Amino acid sequence: MIDKPNYYAIIPAEIRYDENLSLLEKFLFAEITALTNKEGYCFASNKYFANLYNRNEKYISSCINKLKKRGYIKVFVDKEKGNFRKIWIGIQKNMDRYSEKPEHPYSEKPEHPYSEKPEHINTSFNTTINNTNNIYPRCFETASIELKNKIKEFVDYRKTIKKPIKTHRPIKSLIENIGKEFVNEKHLIECMDYTMDREYAGVKGEYVKYSKNKEKSRDNVIVNPDHL
Repeated sequence: MIDKPNYYAIIPAEIRYDENLSLLEKFLFAEITALTNKEGYCFASNKYFANLYNRNEKYISSCINKLKKRGYIKVFVDKEKGNFRKIWIGIQKNMDRYSEKPEHPYSEKPEHPYSEKPEHINTSFNTTINNTNNIYPRCFETASIELKNKIKEFVDYRKTIKKPIKTHRPIKSLIENIGKEFVNEKHLIECMDYTMDREYAGVKGEYVKYSKNKEKSRDNVIVNPDHL
């Protein structure tokens, strides 16, 4: 069983309201703050996070890189120590307890710190969704927040397996199949999780048996799924 830190986690407003981040990426940042609170930096591996959140290491790596690119964390890999990795919090505003200077690469101010609220942040999901080539159909607006977050996570995941979603049709098909192939939104979310856990591309209702009384069980044998 994985040892889970007892330290509290922090999710600043910059993270909470950044529509470019998936829910998992926000939780991952919070987990890093919890581990940073113990040592002054986080040294957890991708394998640790993958086991903790039931995701594959490749996807966790993409999440770490995304947080780094957006300036929320700083990462240093010491190749002389077997690629030992250290992660520091990149946001300084309201994060004074994490402002301890690292030993080597980050003695200077980060290149693109997020000391202010990032652009294009809006607490409402009803505005333009990151303008990602209109991959989100109109029916996306009627979905629950939980499903919206899962779909955004799935869109990011498809990029990591180099099969990005380029039009609104795949997402539209998923949502319109609620009540048909998928019993309800929760069933669709379970199937999307199943897809990402096994590094598939397509999502099928048959992946997770889900009855109307919400009793569900995962299939043991899955054939190669069709791509969206």
